[in-house]
Amino acid sequence: MAPIAAAETARPEEAFLRRVVEHADLNALRLALYQQTHDPELAATPVVAQVREGSPFRERVIPETHREMVKDKAVAFLLGRAGAASATPTREEAARMMEMFAGEAPSQAHLDYGWEDLAFEGFPRAAAWREKPPADVLRRFSVYACL
Repeated sequence: MAPIAAAETARPEEAFLRRVVEHADLNALRLALYQQTHDPELAATPVVAQVREGSPFRERVIPETHREMVKDKAVAFLLGRAGAASATPTREEAARMMEMFAGEAPSQAHLDYGWEDLAFEGFPRAAAWREKPPADVLRRFSVYACL
């Protein structure tokens, strides 16, 4: 087996990480970082709703005044602890992070759906046969023919 080159084990440089963080969804990055650090400043960071051009949907974004703080914390974390991971959040922790992300408390239905979507306990919406059709029926079936 060939030895691992130093470049393969080196941590990324700060300039590279800053370029990467510039392309991140900062609200999602804030939540991922919060999950790892439980930093109260990240938890207290507000979000605002804005409509993306050409879309009827509102997205939750970090206000301009907090964006550099989130980026700086992300880069510092990645420089110091990249690769370390925290435990899977509890349902209560996930509910708190969903509220942080949206800037408002989600309904119980949204909490349940969001927890399922995170798939920490399998994927409950996965398709499964109740009664699997015979092999010859499956061979003749085409999804495209159903469209």
